[in-house]
Amino acid sequence: MSRQITPEGHPVELWRPVLERLPRVPFADLADGLVAGSSGSGAPSGARMLVVSAHPDDETLGGGRLVADWTRAGGAVYAATATAGEACFDVVGHEWPDLAETRVAEWRAALGVLGARPMRCLGLPDGALAAHEGRLVELLRELVDEARPDVLAGTLDVDPHPDHMAVGRALSVVARERSLPLVEWPVWLTYFSEPPAPGGLVVVGCSPEAERARDVAWECFTSQRRPAAEDLGAVVPPELVGRLTEQLAMRVLPGARTGRVAR
Repeated sequence: MSRQITPEGHPVELWRPVLERLPRVPFADLADGLVAGSSGSGAPSGARMLVVSAHPDDETLGGGRLVADWTRAGGAVYAATATAGEACFDVVGHEWPDLAETRVAEWRAALGVLGARPMRCLGLPDGALAAHEGRLVELLRELVDEARPDVLAGTLDVDPHPDHMAVGRALSVVARERSLPLVEWPVWLTYFSEPPAPGGLVVVGCSPEAERARDVAWECFTSQRRPAAEDLGAVVPPELVGRLTEQLAMRVLPGARTGRVAR
């Protein structure tokens, strides 16, 4: 029997009725609502999105379809990852030489598939972002100054991983400071959390091309998809990936407050 790195999640049936009741929004409508001056066909040419992840692969698993459609519509996506994901095997004591470099290389390859432009890994400690949230906010301000985005994006601040929550909170702070719209997406929500869904969560209708791009991008993350040793399970269990069959997202406009519970 292989050792599990990631515990088992909830039965898929727990969330199915909740997801079926979520509002469905075409990608173009979501993008038009985010960027002033949009023409009705999605992100206007040149509109900039800055995507910040806690770990390499969060943007692909949680937002890969949306990122791919944003670039397909003529927008630009810039990406940063707060950590290199170097602690993913710590729970089982497995050693992978140069793991941080491997994960960042996988991240860059996946972003290339999605059409996004990697900025940098911020070098904060994996698994401990909450203890470095002030520094994370400072670094996000620097990224915004550099990329000059029209939209910020990243994980929900209620996604059930402490690092994801920290990134979500930091993005919310910077979005409010700079009066920028924010798009948030879950990764582990339907795997580890119980319903109800966060208020404002919708299913975004993305293109078949974006679906394929996201699937190919996920193939880049060998360190997460495949067992690192014969006696280990994969870091990201196939059961999680099998649940992420649609693009979930929440839009937060400047000055808006989101209610976090909707039944």
